[in-house]
Amino acid sequence: MTGAGKTEITFEGIKYARQNGLNVAFISPRIDVVKEVYLRLADAFKGVRIDLMYSGVKSVFSHMFTVCTVHQLFNCIHHYDVIIDEVDAFPLPEEPLLMSTIKRAAADDASIILMTATPTREMKLLAGKDNIVTIARRYHGYDLAVPNIVWHNADKYIKKKKIPPKLIELVDGIMKGNRKVLIFFPDINMMKSLAAVMEIKYKRLESVYSGDKARYKKVQMMRDGELDILLTTTILERGVTFLNMDVIVIDAHRFDSASLIQICGRVGRKPKDPTGNIWLMTTFNTAGITKTLTAIRQFNKGRDTL
Repeated sequence: MTGAGKTEITFEGIKYARQNGLNVAFISPRIDVVKEVYLRLADAFKGVRIDLMYSGVKSVFSHMFTVCTVHQLFNCIHHYDVIIDEVDAFPLPEEPLLMSTIKRAAADDASIILMTATPTREMKLLAGKDNIVTIARRYHGYDLAVPNIVWHNADKYIKKKKIPPKLIELVDGIMKGNRKVLIFFPDINMMKSLAAVMEIKYKRLESVYSGDKARYKKVQMMRDGELDILLTTTILERGVTFLNMDVIVIDAHRFDSASLIQICGRVGRKPKDPTGNIWLMTTFNTAGITKTLTAIRQFNKGRDTL
């Protein structure tokens, strides 16, 4: 389950490992996730030196407690007990070499922990049913937010360089409620087209995508309360946590259920803000949308359907 506290549930295990002289690596395929996890671990393990490594950044103390992307393990051999967060995130599933790198970096008697809110059938078979732990409840005790379906052809308006009317209605309502919003798009060009129009009406707005050099700065601006609206591709579908956050998905029919579940998980992640709103804007229903609604409702009943 997204926002269930998968990271937090590892804290006692990490504490035990470090107290017994074991080296721990908390890794993820994505830099966004690595940076988020580092902040949460640094907050939980105050006064403890934690290595942080990703492309362009190496803050290394001892290689005993490390947070890094997978690529940073290339030079490590039989050294770590390993925790992998968002194991299904790109590029890990598409690159067998990366998983081989992780296995090579793991100590001979290492415990490799795979974490994800959207496990594949292959992942479950790899772990074996006796080694799967499902968290079917968020750590703060509140249900996952169930998405609202908005029937609206947003693409028609975006192509005409206009803001879709129902999007204006939703965003204005969010702003009046003193909340913030992540607006997800299925492709960069659609996002850029709408961003050019929306930034005229909404001043505290930015957009991000994987190739955006200012991406991390903009995410931090959102985290620091300097932005109200952040337009994004699926690059922010996982690994980021913001307070007072609602979510809108444009052309939800173009997303699969795994992405939609992750996107919905951006809402209600904090005990100070355990609920929120999600709107899936679509022109028609899909198996992905139906599966997302079913999965979230089943999670809220304490069941695992994935």
